[in-house]
Parts: sequence; structure tokens; C-alpha cells
Amino acid sequence: MRPTPEKRGRRNNLSLFRESEKTQLSGELLAKLQAKVTNSDYLERYAKRRQSLSISEKREEILSAIKESNVVIICGTTGCGKTTQVPQFILDKATEDGEGGECSILVTQPRRLSAVSIAQRVAAERLEDVGDTCGYAVRFDSKRGTSINFCTTGILMRTLHNDPMLSHINYLIIDEIHERDVNSDFLLILVREVLKTRTDLKVILMSATLQAKQFGDYFGNVPIINVEGYMFPVKELFLEDLATMASEEGISSPLLKQASAMADSMEEQKLTQDVTDWLEEDRKEMERKEGHAKYNILVADTEIDFVALQFAVQQAIKMADLSNSSILVFLPGWEEISRAKDILERDSRFDIVCLHSSISVHEQQRCFLPPEEGKIKLILSTNIAESGVTIDDVGAVIDLGRSKEKTFFARKGNTTSGKNVEGNVSQLLTVYASHANCVQRRGRVGRTRPGVCLRLYTKRHFDTLHQFQTPEILRTPLESLCLQVLALRLGEPRRFLNLALEPPEGDSTASAMSRLEYLGAVTTGGDLTPLGNTLSKLPVHPRWGKLVVMGVFFQALDATLTMASLADSDAFVTNREVREAVRLYREHFSCDSQSDYIANLNAYYFWIAARDKLPSAELTTTLGVRHISVPQLLLASRTKQQFYNILVGSKTIRGTIANSPDEQFNEAFVEQSAYSQESSSCNLIKSLLASCLFPDLCMSYGKQLLRSKTELHISPSRDSVVRKAKYDEEDQRFYVYAELSLSQETEKLLARNLSHSPFWALLLFTPPNVAVTHDLTTNIGVVDDWIPFHMKYADFELVKKFKTCLHYAIGTAMHQPLDILQREEFNTIRSLVKDLLNAPETTQADHVRQTGTIVSPSDALAQFLLSKKREDSEAAAETTETPTESETA
Repeated sequence: MRPTPEKRGRRNNLSLFRESEKTQLSGELLAKLQAKVTNSDYLERYAKRRQSLSISEKREEILSAIKESNVVIICGTTGCGKTTQVPQFILDKATEDGEGGECSILVTQPRRLSAVSIAQRVAAERLEDVGDTCGYAVRFDSKRGTSINFCTTGILMRTLHNDPMLSHINYLIIDEIHERDVNSDFLLILVREVLKTRTDLKVILMSATLQAKQFGDYFGNVPIINVEGYMFPVKELFLEDLATMASEEGISSPLLKQASAMADSMEEQKLTQDVTDWLEEDRKEMERKEGHAKYNILVADTEIDFVALQFAVQQAIKMADLSNSSILVFLPGWEEISRAKDILERDSRFDIVCLHSSISVHEQQRCFLPPEEGKIKLILSTNIAESGVTIDDVGAVIDLGRSKEKTFFARKGNTTSGKNVEGNVSQLLTVYASHANCVQRRGRVGRTRPGVCLRLYTKRHFDTLHQFQTPEILRTPLESLCLQVLALRLGEPRRFLNLALEPPEGDSTASAMSRLEYLGAVTTGGDLTPLGNTLSKLPVHPRWGKLVVMGVFFQALDATLTMASLADSDAFVTNREVREAVRLYREHFSCDSQSDYIANLNAYYFWIAARDKLPSAELTTTLGVRHISVPQLLLASRTKQQFYNILVGSKTIRGTIANSPDEQFNEAFVEQSAYSQESSSCNLIKSLLASCLFPDLCMSYGKQLLRSKTELHISPSRDSVVRKAKYDEEDQRFYVYAELSLSQETEKLLARNLSHSPFWALLLFTPPNVAVTHDLTTNIGVVDDWIPFHMKYADFELVKKFKTCLHYAIGTAMHQPLDILQREEFNTIRSLVKDLLNAPETTQADHVRQTGTIVSPSDALAQFLLSKKREDSEAAAETTETPTESETA
């Protein structure tokens, strides 16, 4: 249908208006540029430093390559200035040509901290505020600029839903492509497809490693520009060097002793061969486990030597001028950071800053600030500080050469019912960082001053390391990725993902599609359902997205929003030293529900109540004693609001967009409409959890012993409330879990994030295609070929019919979810479900009975404080009444 003359006229007027805006912006940018280059502040603070960056020598070569080719790869070592300067090269050249207003440059970063800090740096170099010419967009925070914007890859993935051809930008810079996170690899496929149509789009890929040729081949013989980055000399020492120093000072530790032994000339050849054999054996074992032999990942199966770390810190102080600089220590994970902090903060000379993805951006930005007066800034970081984040004052790097890597692999069942079924098992491994990662870490020093790099591993170990880390797309579940492929209408997921730089195995894609079908997100034929379309808009794993939607339908929205927002984190601190105390408080907050999720939910409601009713000092003490993590709950509150806003924006619920809370003011979010009136119904919440986590289900058969359809021996994780649950042979309980993981230390299978599942949930909320059979003669039924139950045949037939009605009602509701609270038939269904779940115990068999309580935010403070006092007094009474050993004798 052709547009009418009136519509064509409006479009032409709009086009002219936009052209006028661009012309005006071009003039403003030119005026700013001319003023800046003569500004004394700019000349004094930034001009010389920008010119001294090695990337500046390549400016004309880079601009020429971008002009001639749609794709350009810049391989620049850490510190060369590529991230901050290349976007400015492009904008300044366009501005000089009078076309600055035409420039729309988007730069992706793998992390929020990188996007924010780099945008701030670029804005400062342009003598502007963030949000003027240069801005950023990250989760929960946005200050967009007119010409250059930095964002996370996740934000760009969200943008693609509304603008799949990236029509709002003409320069796309994908930074840190060597990190190979799943979003970046997915983005590369999309960009290559978009370039077939968008011949005007310029794509610049930036990497800090020599892996650039692989990316160049992927896009087809594109120009690669190499840039060196080190500006100041850096003294580099390995473990054997430190061991010699330690020996001279009379300091010893297991790691230092081992290094000294290896340096002994009489034993060197034998020990070297032993180490080589060990490395080769470990490499083969990992190949068998992970199936990615190409990357030869090595497991770090020894404990971190904190004495050696302390010694390295002391040597760094002696060797480097740290009067106006900092020490950056690379550790594998949060637990190691916490332990190192506890040890090192005993030295009053240090101002310690922790860098981890779970910490708020506001807290992370402390790493850029000067230390307290008279102290040395000591930054304890994961690989978040490897690239992207530039901390100018680093004078020493201490690298432990390790990182955390989570991998998922398929595992054949070892039970009768599951022998032909594959289950997903995860393993969080502490692995040796790749050679490329270690080079990156060394590059964090020597940018603005001479420095030292102390490596707590030997030179030989460094030389034998695997070159690159395993791409995330090869070791992670693909449900979210497959959902995005379908939502963006990119075709069949397996075919599309086969276009990746390194395609995942076909079985991984098939397994992901099977799980999406379980959730009701895709049809048997692989098409997106209305539910799947809604889930694709929520930035969370589809199973947690479904939990949120089910919360809408069953009027338990606030509870499901809270649990989904805490799905990848925890309401409690994760410090090893207080693990048992945390478990006890988690058990306290679970209120006999045998659910880790309800423990988190109650802790969140306790926090809400406490912050509203307690004065600041008492609030801090009350939460601290209970080991409740306020930063995690603040993040959960913001995440809840984001999910809520998406539900409103996608017309899933009626409401108004909630204002995003500012974490610095400790605002918290609770959804209190009719959508949440059942948020304290414990049995219902457990059932909704079961509907989203199935088929990840296990059954108790002994104390701390569980089995699933595919595994005979599973243990609850150490921090789960189920670990200490009482076991009764007459009362076999079922639990859903979020993840089955293989312990690196014990090789045991551990179920993480468990929740007791009501048996009605297994009968009613499991997917329609899950087999449920019944033997008329014995009145024994079986769910999913392995879960037995006893029920009269007539009752079974009624339950079967009701399940059909329930799933039909849910499926129908997804077509018009806005009216769900007004639908008579769904209100009837909801009421029947509630009656079944809350039926008196006298009418139920033991295995169907329910336990547990979810408190409301208004009652949480009084209830938990009172119950804790009661528990403490009872424990004291028991202690008083318990006879001593001598009395017993």
C-alpha cells in the first residue's frame, strides 16, 4: 500500500527537520573542537598525553582503513589507547570535514564498569560532561551522548529487538573481542549478516591479543592494524625470582619452597620433567571432561598461597615507587578476594579496594580515586581489571595466574529410568589463566610510570600455558541465545549459531531447544510461543522469566520478581569464614520451608522492614549480624524494577513505569498491587518454582542423599537449608534445583539452590508432554517414568482433566495477559489450585503435606527478631539442662 501525499509530506518534513538538526550539531561540534585545541587546560592536562599514546601514530592509517573497508580490526596491546582514542579519531575527522552531526558511534564493552569509566575519560578529554558529546548506557544507568556512546554488549542485544539493522548508528566499535563472551560471539554473527544489507555501516573490531587474524578470516580478508602499547619500562619477576628473595629473608611457604626446589640445579631437570608430565596429564583430563581439546585448559588444583602473596606485596612496595600509585592484585574469584582482604587489611598501610562484577558500579569506581592520606591503594580484582578498565596510577601488578571458569557439559544418566537421558552438569573451576590473559595483566602497569609485574608462577609455567581461554559459547547453556535468535527472526537457532566464529555443538543447541519446549517458550516444531516472546524481553534466563510471568497469573508477582532478581546472586554474604553462620541464618529465614529461594525472599522482606523501621546504626548492626548482603539486595531491588517496567512496557500487566531507585539513597522496591496479593502463599510459591525448574528435580532417600531421574548419588550443596533437613523414610520429599554441579575438590555431584516441591506441583504444573501414567489395579501412578505416587483412579482422572484445563488457561492467557485478573474462568482455576495446595493435612498423604512460611514485609521485622530471641532462649535452656560428662558418669 502506497503512502498518501499527506504522509509523504510529513515524512519529507521530518527528514528536513533531522537534516537541519544534523547541520546544527555539525556546527556545534566544530566550534567545540576549535575551542578545545586552543584551551590551556586541555593543552596542559590531555594534549601531550594523548599524543604520547602509541595509537596516535596510527591515526591516519586507521582513518584511511575505515574509509576504504567496512570492517577494520585493530590489535592493540594493553595501554596503547585504542579504546579511548579511536572513537575520537572518527568523530574529530568527521567534524573537521563539516560532517560531525552525521556521526553516531557506538562502542561496546563487556562490563558496566568499563563502559562508564571509559565514557567519563573520553568526556574529560573533550572538556565536557558525560552526556554531552559522549555518553554511556549500562544496566540501571544511562547518560547518552549526541555522538559517541559506550554500552555493554547486553544493552546492544536488547536494542536489537527494536532496531535489528542498527539503523541509528553508522560506526560500531566492538571492543575486547578476544574475551569471547557469548554476547560478543553472537553479535559478530549478527553484524556479519547486517553488513550484507547495511553497506554504509562501518565496523571496527578491537582486540588486545594476537587472535586478531581469526577474526579477520571470519569477516574475509579485512585490514588488521597492529599497535604496541607499553610506554614505560616494567620489571618482570617470576616465582623463582621471588623464591630466591624469600630465602634470603628467611621467609618460607609451600609455593616458595616448591619454586626453590625447582631452581636447585641438581634437581632441576628431574623436577622440570615431573612438572611437564603433570601438566600433560592434567591437560588430557580436562580434555576428557570438557571436550574442548583445542584450548588445553589446565585446572589449578592447589590452594592459593597467601603467605607468598603477602611476600609479593611487600616486595612490590620495595621495588616500585608507590607514593602516588597503587598495587593491583589479580585473584580468581570473590572468595579469594575476601580472604586476601581479611589477611592484608591487618596491615594499616593499605587502603584496600575490591573489584568484582557483583559490586555496584559506585563502589567499583573507588579504584580510580586516590587512597586515604598516607596509605597505599591496594586493588584486589578478578579479571574484570584485565582490559577495558584503565587505572592510571597502577605501579605494580601481582598476578596469581588463575581465573574462574564455569563450564557445562552433558552427562549420560546412570539410572534405569535415565540411562538414555542426558543431563546438564556444571563445574566452576579455578583454572590457570591463558597466556593471553597473563600478558593482558602485565599490561595494566607501565602506562603512566615505570613499574613492576610479579608473577606467582614460574617462567616455564608461563611458557607452557594454553594461548587463549575457551569461548563462552562452547561451554554454556544456550537457552537464552536460542530464544534471542527466534525473537529476532533470524531463522532456526541451530543453523544460525552454526555461523558463529566457533559454532557450538549441535547437541548443545538441541538440548537448549528441548528445555525451552519444557518451559512452553517454543512449540514442538521450534516456533516461538507468546510466552517465549515475553521471555525474550526479560534480561534473565528463560526459566526465571517464566517464574515472573507465572507470578503475574497467580497473583504472586512481588515474590516471583524477588526470587528471579536474586537467581544469580544471594541475599547473604558469601565469605568462607562465616559460611556456617550464614547457613544457620539462611535456615532461620527459610521458616521450615526447606527452600533456599524462600530463605532469600524472607531475607529481602526482612531488609525492607528493617530499613523502614530501624535507625541507621541499628540497621547496620541488625543486618550485619545476620550476614545479609545489602549490596546484593539493592541490586535485586533495581533488577525487580527493571523486570516490572518491562512487564508494563510489553503490556503483560497494567501499571505505570516505576522510577528506577538510586542505590546511593537505598531505595527499595515492593510491588503491592492485586498482582501480588498471594506473594505470601508458601505452597503456591513452591509450586511456581517447580513449574519453572522442572525437569531439574530430585528425591530424598537418606540424610543428605538425593537422587534424580539421571543420577543416583547427589548431595545438597553445603550452603543449602536442605543439607540439614531431617529425613524420614516414610516421607520421601521432592526438591527442584537450579543447577547440578561437579565439585572440583571432591568430584561429588551437588545440587545448588534447592526448594522443596509440593507433590501437587509435579502433578499439575509439569509440562503437558511429560508422561503421567496410572495402574488401575494397584492405584500406583508414575510421573515422568520415575516419580511414583498413590491415588485412586477416579481421583487421577479428575487431576488429569484439571491439569489439561490449567495449561489451556495459561496458554490462552498469554495471548491477552492484560485481562488476566478480570477473567472469570482463570479466577476459578486460580482458586482451585489454591484450595488443592492449602487443603487440610488430614486429607493428604504424608508426601503431599506442606510446610513453611513467607512473611509479609510489614510483619517481617517483628516476626524474625522475636523468633530469633525465642530460638536463642531455647538453645540457652537446652545448654543449661544438658548434663556434663562428669555428671553423666
